Amino acid sequence: MAKKRHLLVLMGLIAGASYYGCELIDLGLINYKYGKQIVRDERKLIEDDNYIYRLTTSNGLIDIPVMQYENNQYYLSHDMDGNQSRMGWIFLDSNDSYESEVVHIYGHHVYYDENKMFSPLMKYKDGIVGESFKLGKNNYDIKLVMSIDKNDINMLNVDMISKLDEKKMIDNAIVLEEFNLSDCSQVVFLRTCEDDDHYLVVCGVL
Repeated sequence: MAKKRHLLVLMGLIAGASYYGCELIDLGLINYKYGKQIVRDERKLIEDDNYIYRLTTSNGLIDIPVMQYENNQYYLSHDMDGNQSRMGWIFLDSNDSYESEVVHIYGHHVYYDENKMFSPLMKYKDGIVGESFKLGKNNYDIKLVMSIDKNDINMLNVDMISKLDEKKMIDNAIVLEEFNLSDCSQVVFLRTCEDDDHYLVVCGVL
């Protein structure tokens, strides 16, 4: 009976997930089986139509399958197996593909646990020298970490590198390594919520 009451409380709380991973999650009552999700049989994962590629950071803090759905709300409140989850999952923008010039990947900032979902992105605020991440077969050098006001986030919502405003990106940078957008063949933005008013965006380039 206690388990049923716990489930009802949990289901009631799930409904509050916000768009593009912009909710700071504080829900300590959830016993989330993170490790079990990550080690799901790789062969079964590849057979999942929603699976894109695994995202792995060079610092070892993120190693997780990236999913994609027909809209950008589903994985805000569901895990990779389709179970309802307050922490959601890491997902590729529904309008993007792995081959897009500009790729947007989203995930929640679970602030009470620095190791879950996209919480580890916060560590890049301390420095990005030599840092990179791998998505599928490609390795991306991290060149920029931005703190962007939620009202200004549309500056990144483009589909071509030529449409990105490099000056605005640099103006919003909190950590920066020298690079030129014109030299890049692909840009990947890893986005989560920094606080109630800002997104933290880590930029990797190919």
